[in-house]
Amino acid sequence: MEKEVKLIKVMDNPEFDVPGHTFCTAKEIAGELLGIDTYALKLGFFGKGGTADEHTHTESEHVFYVLTGSLAVSAGGKENTAQAGEALHIPAGVPHSAKNANDGVTTYIALTLPPT
Repeated sequence: MEKEVKLIKVMDNPEFDVPGHTFCTAKEIAGELLGIDTYALKLGFFGKGGTADEHTHTESEHVFYVLTGSLAVSAGGKENTAQAGEALHIPAGVPHSAKNANDGVTTYIALTLPPT
């Protein structure tokens, strides 16, 4: 495959429900659609009341960069909330849950390395 710069029209990519999450959808920025198997980069939308049940990614770590709203992640009995312009890092193997921590939609960029 020839290496080239690609323009990604993210908003044209299909929106999908995020498994194990309620009121949460995403659009791929980079990953499987581009044939990338080393990481996944997504634009996420946590609707009002959106949650993610506790789960663990045994081999992948996450970074969530909040664009609008706020995102709360609970792990090990502690809750960390990121506001717009802040990020949360979740190491591989850490059980965690998440929720939209405001009354509107929270939008975020999620990096998963390696993808799961």
